[in-house]
Amino acid sequence: MSPVVIEHNAPWIGIPETFPYLDWANADEWADALVAELAGSFGEPEAGESAALREFLVTVAESREQRGADRGYIWADGWSTDSYLADVTMIPAALSGQLTLDQLAGSEDPLAVEAPVIEPFVTDAGLEGVVSARYLNEPGADGLIARADYVFPIPSGHLRLYTAQFDLVRFEKVLPKLADLATTISIVDAPVAADGPAISA
Repeated sequence: MSPVVIEHNAPWIGIPETFPYLDWANADEWADALVAELAGSFGEPEAGESAALREFLVTVAESREQRGADRGYIWADGWSTDSYLADVTMIPAALSGQLTLDQLAGSEDPLAVEAPVIEPFVTDAGLEGVVSARYLNEPGADGLIARADYVFPIPSGHLRLYTAQFDLVRFEKVLPKLADLATTISIVDAPVAADGPAISA
C-alpha cells in the first residue's frame, strides 16, 4: 500500500506515533532529548523556558490517541515564541463513503457560526485537495474555536491535516505555517524506512 509522506521541514517536528521509539522508551525521554537538541538552535534558555516547552512536548505526545490523531506535528522555533500543534487523521474509505472533499473539510459542520471558507489546494507533489477555515461554537467551550483543515484523497480513503485554536491571533499566525506543512504531503510507491516520516495509507 502506498505510504503518505509528510516531510515536516523545520521548525515543524514530527511526534513519534508510539513508544518505545528508536532510543526513547517513552515521551519523557523523547522530550528530554529533543529539548537538548533544540538548545543547539535556540541557544541557552532562560529560567523555566525549556521546562515549559518540554511539558508541552510530553503532553501532546501522550495525548495523541485522546485527540483522535494518527500523527502529530509541533511547530517550535524558539524558547519564548508560540508553539503550535497540527494533527493528521487517516479516514478510511468505509467511513468517508460518498462524502465530498468540501463536506469532509467541514462545509456542513453544524457547529460553525457561519459558512466555512473552502478553497482548492495543491501540494508541491501535485496532490489535489481542499483547505477550509471555520469558527466553531462548541458546547461548553469558553469562546469560539478557530479551526483549519486540509483534506486530500488518498488510496485508502482521505487524509485530514488540521489545527484548532481558541486564540484568534494565534490562529492567524499558524495558518501560513500549516500551509507550509501541507505543501509537503505526497504519496509515494516505494516503502519508507521505519524511522522516516511516513504514515501507512
